[in-house]
Amino acid sequence: MGELSHQTVTAFDGTELAVGVPTLVIDGEPFFGQDRIAMAQWRMEQKGLVER
Repeated sequence: MGELSHQTVTAFDGTELAVGVPTLVIDGEPFFGQDRIAMAQWRMEQKGLVER
């Protein structure tokens, strides 16, 4: 699983990255680590995400 995870993360821009957990990618913009969840949610809301 670690190798697949590494390939998936490096595939979006072709370079190796330092990855935090969790890792979220929204429209190619990476958000690494738990402290970025609120920022990722804000970005999704900017793109039209609505709470259900």
